[in-house]
Amino acid sequence: YGQAPDKALAVYGNRGVAGIDGLVSTALGVAAATPDRPLTLVLGDLALYHDLNGLLAVRRCGVPITIVVVNNDGGGIFRRLPIRDFEPAFTDLFLTPHGLSFASAAQLHGLAYAAPTTRADFRAALTAALASREPALLEIKTDSALDLEVAKLIRKNALADC
Repeated sequence: YGQAPDKALAVYGNRGVAGIDGLVSTALGVAAATPDRPLTLVLGDLALYHDLNGLLAVRRCGVPITIVVVNNDGGGIFRRLPIRDFEPAFTDLFLTPHGLSFASAAQLHGLAYAAPTTRADFRAALTAALASREPALLEIKTDSALDLEVAKLIRKNALADC
């Protein structure tokens, strides 16, 4: 959900065979092809984890990218599917909780790192990362069960205005 910005944005999308294949690598390719424009990649924790080796291109190619990872400790998006009612298979095979933080991955690949916990802190960290033109990783930790409830509330309120 978002509000239309005052300025034009180029928005790219990618869907691998499993949905998350190569998202980091694709974004780094786009950033390398458009070095005069800042690029922000927004993705989930499992998508980042699935393509962590793609971060090698940051240092090797000098790619100025800001990565925002929404870390809900697994595949929280699957809470929107009926499979959510079948435990323990749902947690084991779909949520796949991992308990990871991406601070070490950022350090390993030479990215600045921040883990803002408020909206104001996130805005400040994102603004600083984009202004620096240096590679950065911002990790937003969320609760996937709460995220689903908030999404339902937003949809309900949006539809009420129609």
